[in-house]
Amino acid sequence: RRLLNGYGPTESTVCATTYSCDEQQLLAPPIGRPIANTRIHILDAWDQPCPIGVAGELHIAGAQLARGYLNRPELTAERFVPDPYGAPGSRMYRSGDLARWRADGTLDFLGRNDHQVKIRGFRIELGEIEAALQACPGVREAVVLARQDGAHKRLVAYLVAVEESASPEVLSPEALRTQLSSRLPEYMLPAAYVQLPALPLTSNGKLDRQALPAPDASTLGSRGYEPPHNGVEQLLAQAWAAVLQVSRIGRDDHFFELGGHSLLAVQLITQASSRGLTLTIADIYQHPTLRAQAQHLTGSSAPIGTAALAARRSGSERPVFIVPTGTGDIKYAFELTSFIDPLVPSYVLPWPEDMPCSMEALAAHAVALMRAIQPEGPYRIVGASSGALLAYAMAQHLAEQDLRVDLLGLVDCGNDEAPAEQLPHDEGVKESLLGILGSLLFRDGYRDHEPLHQLLDELQEFSVGASVEEFVARCADEPVLQWVAEQEQVTIHQVQASCVRLLSYAALWPKFLAQPLSNIAKFVVLYALEPDPEPPTDALGWTSLRPQDQIELIPAPGNHASMLERPHVQELGRLLSQSLAVPRALSQ
Repeated sequence: RRLLNGYGPTESTVCATTYSCDEQQLLAPPIGRPIANTRIHILDAWDQPCPIGVAGELHIAGAQLARGYLNRPELTAERFVPDPYGAPGSRMYRSGDLARWRADGTLDFLGRNDHQVKIRGFRIELGEIEAALQACPGVREAVVLARQDGAHKRLVAYLVAVEESASPEVLSPEALRTQLSSRLPEYMLPAAYVQLPALPLTSNGKLDRQALPAPDASTLGSRGYEPPHNGVEQLLAQAWAAVLQVSRIGRDDHFFELGGHSLLAVQLITQASSRGLTLTIADIYQHPTLRAQAQHLTGSSAPIGTAALAARRSGSERPVFIVPTGTGDIKYAFELTSFIDPLVPSYVLPWPEDMPCSMEALAAHAVALMRAIQPEGPYRIVGASSGALLAYAMAQHLAEQDLRVDLLGLVDCGNDEAPAEQLPHDEGVKESLLGILGSLLFRDGYRDHEPLHQLLDELQEFSVGASVEEFVARCADEPVLQWVAEQEQVTIHQVQASCVRLLSYAALWPKFLAQPLSNIAKFVVLYALEPDPEPPTDALGWTSLRPQDQIELIPAPGNHASMLERPHVQELGRLLSQSLAVPRALSQ
C-alpha cells in the first residue's frame, strides 16, 4: 500500500499539495509539494516570502481556486486577494494556516494562525512549538497555550506520552526543555510541561482548551530542591519568588528554566535592589542559578570586564564571540545570541572598566578574554554598530599572532564612519545624547508619539550654547523623557555615561592603522534595509581593506537601531546562524 498525505481547504477544491509518506514519517509527515497548476506562497505579515524554515501564512494560487463565497462579497474580498507573484489579474487564497518550507522543497503544516500569540513583544506560532514537542521521543500528543498567571503571560505545554515510552526522566521538564532548545529559540520554550493521561475533549470530540489544568511547581524546570544556605541566597530566593511567582526556590534552580526572560530579569534587578543586593543584566545571564548569583554577589566571581560573559555555554560547535557597541551596551548581545543556532556556544566580551588609550590595547584586552575561553583558533567574531570596528581590530591582533578567523561578522558599521575631526568633548556628548534619543523615533513604541517628536526638536535648539550639565539636567527634568527612561529601564545620566564612553572609543579608530588581512576565511557585512534598501556599492567602506568579491553582503531587516531589537533581531540571529553554519575554508 502507498499512503499519500493530502492538504487543501474547500476553497481550493479538495487538494493543493500532496506527499508520499514512508513508515518513518507517519506521525507528523510533511504536506508535500503543490500539485499541477497550483502555486503555494508562504508569506509573512507584510506579504513578503518567508525564508526556508520560517513560519508564515500559507497562500494558495492557481487554476483550482473557488470564485469566492456565495453572497458574501466582504468575506470574499478578505480571503481571495490579488496574487502579487502571479500573472496580472491572478488571485490567491489566504488560508489562515501556518506552514514553512523545508530545504528539500516540501512543506510542514504548523496549525492555524488564529493560535498565534504575542509574549514579551514576540509573535509566537503555538503550532510550531507543538510540532517540535511531538518530535521529541516519548511524546504522542502535544498542545501549547499562553496562560496568564498573575501579572505574567507564559507558555505552558501539555503532552500525552506514548504508551510504551521510556522512563519518566525522558519527559521531565528539564529533558524536554533541553531537547526543544536545539530546535527553537529561547523565547519559544515553554515555562511549564504538564503531562496528562489524555487531552480533554468537548462533546463533539474537539480539544477543550478551557479544561486544560493550570501548571503547578512540579511542571517547572526544577533541578531538585536544596534550600538556600545563607542570608544572601535567602534574599535572592525572595526576589526570585516575587518575580517568577514561584513559591519555592532552590539553590540550583535556573532563572530562565523557571520562566524567566529579559524583561523579568530587569524586574529581578529591582527586587534585589530593594533587598540591598546589586545585580546587573550581565550578572543574571552569566550566573543564571541562585547559587551562582549568590556566589557572584559575595565576591567569588571575577569583576565585570575581566572575563567573557557566557550567554550560552552548551553546544557542540566552536563558540562565537560578540563584541559590545561603542557605548558599552551588552544587552543587545544577549538578545542576539538567543536567536543564534543553539549548537553554537555564545560569549559576550565586555568593555574593561577603564578605556585603553589605543585601539590596539583594547583589541588585545578583548582577545585575551576570548582566548581564556577558547585558547586556540580558528575564531568566530561578530561586532555590531561601532563594535564592528573593534571586531576588525581583534582580527588584526590575531593575525599578528598567526591565528585564523573563520568568521568576521560586521553588523551595519562602515570603515569610513569615523569622523576625520572629533567634536569638542562637550559638543560631542550633547550630539551623541541627541542621537540616542533621536533613534527612538524609529522604534515601534515611540514612532507615533508626537510629544516626543516635538520635545526632541526643542532639545535640538536648546543644546546650542548650553553646557553639558545644563543639557543633561533639562533632559532629566522632562516628563516625556522620564516616561521613556522608565520604559527602557535606564536613567538619563546612565545614557550620558554611555555617550562619554562612546566618544572615548570613537577617538581610538582614526588613530588605528587598519591593515588588509589574509587570516579571515569569511568576511560578512550585514547592512540595514532601512532607510535605503540598495546594497552599498563599497560594502560600507570595507572594500578599502578587502576585495569586493571576498566580502559577503547580507541585507537585514530594520534600520541601524531597530535591527538589533525585536522583532528584527530574530532574523539577524538567523542570518548569522547561516554564516556560522558553513565556514569557508582558508586558502593555503
